[in-house]
Amino acid sequence: MGGPKFPVAMSQHLNRFFNPVQPVGPNQIITSSALTAIHEMLGNALGEPGDGILVARPIYGRFELDFGNTNSLRIVYADSSEIDPFSSEIVPRLQTALDNYASSSKIGGDS
Repeated sequence: MGGPKFPVAMSQHLNRFFNPVQPVGPNQIITSSALTAIHEMLGNALGEPGDGILVARPIYGRFELDFGNTNSLRIVYADSSEIDPFSSEIVPRLQTALDNYASSSKIGGDS
């Protein structure tokens, strides 16, 4: 997707504006035709059936389907209302959501 020039342009952009510790090469850029396909690839690479993906609400409404349909991953929600979800204030809410999920015996594919 995007032709052969896109990964080159994207790696240059990432290196210029984000200054990573190690430069990102064009061969490290993966593209897809849709967000759902990217989510399925990530879910397949990073999780096992029954694992949870921790996210702060509000979120993209299709996460449950994108990660759940093919890879049987569950979305674990943390409420971020009334706070900046990119601030350290979100950490206790993420921890609470993670602890609640862990205590529900659903980790590792258990139902």
